[in-house]
Amino acid sequence: MPPQGENEEFSDGRNSSEDECEAEATSAVTVPVRRGNHPQATSAHVHYCFEVLLHHFNGKGGAPPVPVFDTTVSCPLFVTWEKDGKGVRHGGKTGRQLRGCIGTLSPKTLGDLREYVFSSAFHDRRFSPIAHHELPTLACSVSLLVAYEDVGRGNVWDWEVGVHGIVISFQDGVGRGARRYSATYLPEVAAEQAWTQQEALESLVRKSGYTGTIDTGGKFWEKVALTRYRSSKFCMTYREFVDGRGEGGREGGGEGGRKKRVVVS
Repeated sequence: MPPQGENEEFSDGRNSSEDECEAEATSAVTVPVRRGNHPQATSAHVHYCFEVLLHHFNGKGGAPPVPVFDTTVSCPLFVTWEKDGKGVRHGGKTGRQLRGCIGTLSPKTLGDLREYVFSSAFHDRRFSPIAHHELPTLACSVSLLVAYEDVGRGNVWDWEVGVHGIVISFQDGVGRGARRYSATYLPEVAAEQAWTQQEALESLVRKSGYTGTIDTGGKFWEKVALTRYRSSKFCMTYREFVDGRGEGGREGGGEGGRKKRVVVS
């Protein structure tokens, strides 16, 4: 059940040096998500993101891209851009470099996907806007967030690295001087950084802007509320997009691309 709040865009939680992403800030209000009927990210979603970006770079001439998927489906979502990188991630695997990532923890219809294409490509404040010449080096991912579960306050260990994304929220101080903090990491973040639960949570607390002491004895965690969720993710490189375009034009080009999904039953 995704937290809802004001329409603030923010990343998936990673900073530019850690290859991470931003999401919309939210309050503690939640809405239910039905089990067994979760939306799935597909090649059509990512294909559309590339079409929107290409249309923009080509001077917006001609008719804008038209989605070929159900635009009435509603869920929290993220759009991520990565580029070919020379760096090596943990485990010796050659990694891609984050180029932009913006999303929302509030439910949005997939008709709003275009908005997040532009936000992630041009308005992620950690990066300069993506340039036309970078297109051949890019990969795009669409993540649809599903299966939200509020595990409550003081139960911050009830999630699994590599399976769940997490949202934390807590208050520091009392009365008028109190300040609320919140932040999120998408499901893949902790695994990609090879973090333990403790490391991920401490990093997320710092990402929220909190600079105080984190009591390792456990009292600090008693005031932290945690919501866990999963995601359905589909990733496609620009080359795969071009190949699919040749096969199917704007019809989605089949199911090419690297499927990175967590399918929730």
